[in-house]
Amino acid sequence: MKYNAQQIQTILGCKTLNNQLIKSDLRLICFDSRKISFPIKSLFFAFKGPKNDGHDHIEDAYNKGIRNFVISKPVTPLAEANYFMVQDTLEALHRMAELHRNSFSNISFIAITGSYGKTTVKDWLYDLLKGEFAVVKSPKSYNSQIGVALSILQINEHHDFAIIEAGVSERGEMEKLQKLIQPTMGIFTNLGEAHNNGFDSKEEKFIEKNQLFKHCEYIICPEKYKSEIQVLHPKAKLISRTKYSYRYPFSNKISIENASLCVSFLELLNVKQEKIQNSLNQLSSISKRLEIVKGPDKSIIINDAYIADVSSLEIALSMLRQQAELLDKALVISDFDCLPSEEAEVYAQVHRLIKAYDIDAVFHVGDKLNKYINDDLIKSFDNNEALIGYFKTHPFVEKGILIKGARKAKLEELANFLATQWHDTLLEINLSALSHNIKSYSAFLKPETEIIGVIKAGAYGTGSLEIAKLLIQNQIDYLAVAFTDEAIELRKEGIRSPIIILNSQIKAQEAWFDYDLQPIVFSMDQYISIEELCERKKQKLTIHLNLNTGMNRLGLEVEDLKTLKNQLSPYIKIDSILTHLSASEEKRHDKYTNAQIAAFTKETDSFKDSTKLHFKRHVLNSAGIPRFPDFQFDAVRLGLGLYGINTTDLDLDLEKVHTLKSKIIQIKSYSSGAQIGYNGTHVTSQNELIATIPIGYADGLPRKAGNGNYEVLINGQKAKIIANVCMDLIMVNVSHLAEVKVGDAVIIFGQSHPIEVLAQKCGTIPYEILSNLSPRIKRMMVQE
Repeated sequence: MKYNAQQIQTILGCKTLNNQLIKSDLRLICFDSRKISFPIKSLFFAFKGPKNDGHDHIEDAYNKGIRNFVISKPVTPLAEANYFMVQDTLEALHRMAELHRNSFSNISFIAITGSYGKTTVKDWLYDLLKGEFAVVKSPKSYNSQIGVALSILQINEHHDFAIIEAGVSERGEMEKLQKLIQPTMGIFTNLGEAHNNGFDSKEEKFIEKNQLFKHCEYIICPEKYKSEIQVLHPKAKLISRTKYSYRYPFSNKISIENASLCVSFLELLNVKQEKIQNSLNQLSSISKRLEIVKGPDKSIIINDAYIADVSSLEIALSMLRQQAELLDKALVISDFDCLPSEEAEVYAQVHRLIKAYDIDAVFHVGDKLNKYINDDLIKSFDNNEALIGYFKTHPFVEKGILIKGARKAKLEELANFLATQWHDTLLEINLSALSHNIKSYSAFLKPETEIIGVIKAGAYGTGSLEIAKLLIQNQIDYLAVAFTDEAIELRKEGIRSPIIILNSQIKAQEAWFDYDLQPIVFSMDQYISIEELCERKKQKLTIHLNLNTGMNRLGLEVEDLKTLKNQLSPYIKIDSILTHLSASEEKRHDKYTNAQIAAFTKETDSFKDSTKLHFKRHVLNSAGIPRFPDFQFDAVRLGLGLYGINTTDLDLDLEKVHTLKSKIIQIKSYSSGAQIGYNGTHVTSQNELIATIPIGYADGLPRKAGNGNYEVLINGQKAKIIANVCMDLIMVNVSHLAEVKVGDAVIIFGQSHPIEVLAQKCGTIPYEILSNLSPRIKRMMVQE
């Protein structure tokens, strides 16, 4: 938008008070005096809300440089200020937006509504279209009466598509938004419990939302809503299924459903199937997710401050129980989104869940919970400020806390306050992806085959305890760690599943008894020492035997097995015999691998026949599971594959669990000849725009990634790391990026930028990179 005083008077149908000369065309709408960027070019709307009146903040906006105001009641005039007097400031904004919308006849307007997923679908559709078309979208979650108008006002004649999301919270709102947007195509995401308060029933809310599509030629929706929407819009063409099948970069049903709505739109535009698939492969999940981070003094914070309903509360409480099993548990909760007629039953269910999940304390922001629940556990606060003030004076020590609320409650402010790490570099660990990967590998296995979850080296830099709990939840049969110390920590945190020690050392053998651990024995000296200790203590111990068949690292030799036949102890239970395949991932080594398996089979068959013992056998690792499924024996060992890292040449259905990301903290322009970083390894050959990012070799980023050898992703585009990787920082050339700013996210590796590429560029393997990631990097677990 760009208007002068005369145009604004005409549009709003009003006169100005003071009638001062506008020194610059007005290009921006402002209604929050705390958020003023370009005052001279801004037109301030004084909106009156239930708790706030913009007229009370006019002087503050004036002191920050704004000189043009739209008002609906008299104010004290300020020097050199213009006042446009209207009856209703919101209606005035709508009038301006509607006239702006009507000035475009060649732009396709796409309107999106639904209870959840509007912003996700809008952002994804924008990402899928922007490479081929000039597209404009609603900023953030601008879907309200004000937000939609502001979204319309940013459109210009150069755009091909405008994607506008629209939300309503009471009757009569959608008709106004439909008049503003006037969409020719519509997308309906779903109908849920959010924003029920303004409606008598879900049916009424459904009809209200569908007011948005009354003049649409095409409406895209999930199959389950097709018949109902067709009744409401008999002339519209309904699309509820994609024409072709696609691979989606998500495992959860909601994300796939949202993405399929976007795909249906692309198919409507006759975009080729291959091109759609390629675009989907680059799509990143922006759905709101449950986040798990470490809090102060051994506490765990689960942040699910996005939606408040009973079903999602139960899921989140289940995660709290899983992650904070041995800790006192607290729940921070806001009022719920529900109809007034449903409040009594909803809060009764909430109370039941609080009791069922053994919650020790409840902190509530709002005024409804106490109306229905009388419980000494509950401490209520009027607002977030009061809640945070309480936590400032009451330290949070060794507790698990679930923060759960409606988006409007903004309870994430408490999560940010409680966080103990503020390093901009973050390792995001997607637990949903990990669960998906377990299912993918399980598809290669017989139902009776057991899975040993290998979580050595802190679960490859991920966090052993958190991953152990998830593996147990996914019914993994055994856990395996490298050293006894790791196993003891898991036991102290309440992990009771069988734990195998891969690299057992004799000096730790007392702990195997104390903590019920199962060492792998790889030498006769070990076996004899264990046997002597068992007999001295008169206690039994479960062990596993490692047979060397060609790895030639650790392991009993064939002759050792023959000796062992005559030295079996009643105090020692041999639970399994295993071997390590040295190259199961590489086809060129298959002859050697098959020879290892054959030798293992022969020797273990002989041992079983001669001893009459019943023990399990396992040889396959992550790579071996899909490549040699006929040799799964009784169990398999699943390690790196858990995290979506595929070392084979097979096309496996895996999702990356790790995303290492950071943020740009500085951008500077350097002229030709500037020396960048240590030792002058990069000298600019022309004017270059250089971004600095707070990650370095002290965080675990290999130094070989520097000097143009590796690229990070910024706004979906690759940018080379220049100069040497420093201890705490890297520099990246962003000269070629169309839009880049301080604070932009930087993906070091993740789903769309695989860690395998970084490993290959640095002459190493993903194992090494993950296990070398520094503890100072903040770890955040996310659950779809």
